[in-house]
Amino acid sequence: MGYINITNIKFEGNNEKITQDFVLEINLESLKEINKEISWKCIFISDPDQDSNDQVLDEIVMNSLSYGKNNFEWAISPPDYSKLVNPFDIFDTSLLMIVVYIENQAFFRCSYLLSHEYDSEELKDSPPEKIEWDHIIRKIKTDNPIISICDINWDSLFNTEGNTLLIDNIEDHRFQNFDILSGNQL
Repeated sequence: MGYINITNIKFEGNNEKITQDFVLEINLESLKEINKEISWKCIFISDPDQDSNDQVLDEIVMNSLSYGKNNFEWAISPPDYSKLVNPFDIFDTSLLMIVVYIENQAFFRCSYLLSHEYDSEELKDSPPEKIEWDHIIRKIKTDNPIISICDINWDSLFNTEGNTLLIDNIEDHRFQNFDILSGNQL
């Protein structure tokens, strides 16, 4: 069972110019106080067949997380479109992926489809031979993200060894010498 649940990722604004930052509001809940390193990585994927073209747009690290509901805002710089192998690939569908790690183990992945287009009907109908970057907007498909929850060994991260609380003063033998923190019979 995971101790961190990402409950919502909301993008502030859509149909923005491609030079604008991505601004995300992230809501999560922690089922216990966590004093482990939690890192968040945002990756732009322009070509699913070539990992070498992926761009890590930003990475943030939290050193702890309070028990209960938490939220934060994350401003992320846009991709460097000059790194596209073919500049016209900007008009193909791409991905924006958020990956969350605890102690370098990925446990959550959420991807959003991105599309880019010109901001005027005239440019859409008659695209210029040379890309007019100042007139391109991005659209983020936020209504159906691709979410993966990765199975990691949470218990090994939060070893309760030495923190046992025994129930040994009870008449029912099923609960004698039972560690209520770990749920194990001793």
